Amino acid sequence: MTVGDPGTRGADTGLPPPDSALADFVEATTTGLGLPGVGVGVWANGRETFACHGVTSVENPLPVTRYTTSPSCPPPTPGRTAPPATVPSSGSRSSTTWAWSTGRTATRPPGSTPLMAIEGSDMRDVLTPDQIDRFVSDGFVHLEEAFPRSLADECRAFLWRETGCDPDDPATWTEPVVRLWGYAEAPFQRAATTERLHGAFDQLVGPGRWLPRLGLGTFPIRFPHADDPGDTGWHMDASYTPEGETGYWLNLRSRERALLMLFLFSDVDADHGPTRIKVGSHLDVPAFLEPVGERGIDGMELCRAMDTAGRLDAPERPLALATGRAGDVYLCHPFLIHAAQPNHGTRPRFLAQPPLHSAAPLDLDRPDGTYTPVERAVRLGLSHAGRVSQYSSRTSPNPREF
Repeated sequence: MTVGDPGTRGADTGLPPPDSALADFVEATTTGLGLPGVGVGVWANGRETFACHGVTSVENPLPVTRYTTSPSCPPPTPGRTAPPATVPSSGSRSSTTWAWSTGRTATRPPGSTPLMAIEGSDMRDVLTPDQIDRFVSDGFVHLEEAFPRSLADECRAFLWRETGCDPDDPATWTEPVVRLWGYAEAPFQRAATTERLHGAFDQLVGPGRWLPRLGLGTFPIRFPHADDPGDTGWHMDASYTPEGETGYWLNLRSRERALLMLFLFSDVDADHGPTRIKVGSHLDVPAFLEPVGERGIDGMELCRAMDTAGRLDAPERPLALATGRAGDVYLCHPFLIHAAQPNHGTRPRFLAQPPLHSAAPLDLDRPDGTYTPVERAVRLGLSHAGRVSQYSSRTSPNPREF
């Protein structure tokens, strides 16, 4: 059973509107300074406003929007030092303003930060060095309290309404799985953009190498049910479709996907259908992706090849369950092999499984050797297959050096 309209439901709901007074100021200032375009954002008393005017460059005149970024300096966020900007004042006692102009060239660094502030985002490290090393070796990290439990409750109430089922009447739970697509309403935006999550993204993927999410989906809501859900096979997620092909593909540099994420919107124990994880399985995938190059391979074809080779459900890989409390998030390597399972409990399991989209493919041969944890894991997998030397002469088995 599928409910919802992917990619459109709530797409224009919950986003702050441009401020008219600020827009007038930005337009006049941009014209007076002779700039191609300008974007300005203001964070005041928990509310974001913005205004944009003009184009990205003379050579490539794309409209400046709230997601346009400067080629030289991504906009700072509240709590960090920002260039002063004179804007109409609302008399707020607590506000942050940042602004930047576009230039004559339209070059944009991959993944540079959009004009959307995260309150209090002068971040400290969210993950410990041990957690990062475990991510490299195991393929995932359990981030507890990634977003507020109260927010999970609010989102779950919304999702209950979308299912068409009655939370107080199990007789209405007629399917083992109800799939809801994407939602960009304000509660889902807040759940996807917490300081804690963004800090972990920076640590695992690298600052400027991931794209912020404006909503969440999909939601496979698993109900206690006697029927087989029919979707419990081991697999890894794929992300793109090459021109002229069908289905979803993946390649060694993980085109378009930085992470797999599991957002828990209900408490999940071992009885209530937690996602199954093959610990360390992400290290088996690079050897199968390396021969197919940049074009990559269809995800289903890759699963068949790994199954034939005995690596899709490798018996020596331990099993972990994505259990936790509402508000927890599992951040997983994009190559991690995982699977659903039936819900044998007494209440539905509410979970979202969105990707974190990447701003650029993985770089597996960095001259300075400063690899991100996601890249280190791929190189570690290649080293196990004896293939890392094709990308670098650095072949130390120490995972911190990959």
